[in-house]
Amino acid sequence: MNIEERVSVLRNRINKGLTELFEEKSPESLYAPMKHLLDAGGKRLRPLLVIFTCEAAGGTVEKCFNASLAIELMHTFTLVHDDIMDNDDTRRGTPSVHKKWDIPTAILAGDGLVTLAYQVLLNTESSRINEVLKSFTNGLLILCEGQALDKDLENREKPSLDSYMEMISKKTGKLIEVCCDIGAILGGADNNDRVLLKEFGSRIGRAFQIQDDVLDIFSGEKITGKPVASDIIQKKNTYLTVHLWNRGNEEIIKRFTSFWGRQQLAQSDIDEIRRFFRETGSLESAKEIINNDLDYAVKIIQSLKCSVDKTSLKYIVDILKDRSY
Repeated sequence: MNIEERVSVLRNRINKGLTELFEEKSPESLYAPMKHLLDAGGKRLRPLLVIFTCEAAGGTVEKCFNASLAIELMHTFTLVHDDIMDNDDTRRGTPSVHKKWDIPTAILAGDGLVTLAYQVLLNTESSRINEVLKSFTNGLLILCEGQALDKDLENREKPSLDSYMEMISKKTGKLIEVCCDIGAILGGADNNDRVLLKEFGSRIGRAFQIQDDVLDIFSGEKITGKPVASDIIQKKNTYLTVHLWNRGNEEIIKRFTSFWGRQQLAQSDIDEIRRFFRETGSLESAKEIINNDLDYAVKIIQSLKCSVDKTSLKYIVDILKDRSY
């Protein structure tokens, strides 16, 4: 089968595995909210990365399948809690957990998801399980650091680009790095290839987040699962806004500030904001970082010592290059 067919088969297997984790679970008041975003779908990029890096290092799907499910559970935990902190009404085109139920229920659902993630991860049979647990746990703590930095940025009048890049490296970048690191460990990668695969994850993770920043304003709700310009409505700093704060002229910044935090934006407002990002070079700068990171990720794939077919990893990069904005 070709790569697209194989990805479809793996996604179906991942979805089936996630569904089976909740069979005959009670109480419903806990497990229904935990399942909510998992049932809403998703590309399953992170569990696929665990599998593909494991295979690139010489391993098999069976060696890393439980770990791939654990990663998706941890990712979903972060989404549930992020939505509470950001007061997002929707996620993946469906009501966020705290909107469908309430905030206490969503907090508990997030706690349940990360606990279940550890339970599933511990089902992994490997002589290197301690390394896997260390990577998973350290990654989770750094994710929390990244979320704290994200909240800190909200209180800064003019955050720097460096502070923004540090934040996304500790959030999206770190989680995807952990996917690749755990896959490398379970696949039996040597230290050199493990370092390279972690860097691969960090690079595509950073590109993925900046792409999300761009998609928020330059795409439709169908692609993001959120209302267009939701980051601006919520006064959430992104690469585009931070670049504009630092590089825009006084007139543009003053006009942009008038939109910052508005409860609603007309289409004409969104069009004007898009023009600001183009005129200040913010959009071009974001695209440059995305392309550079993805090109570097391809070079990393080519430099891996292991001789296993790396088509699957290249396919992930291609998916990211094809995201619409």
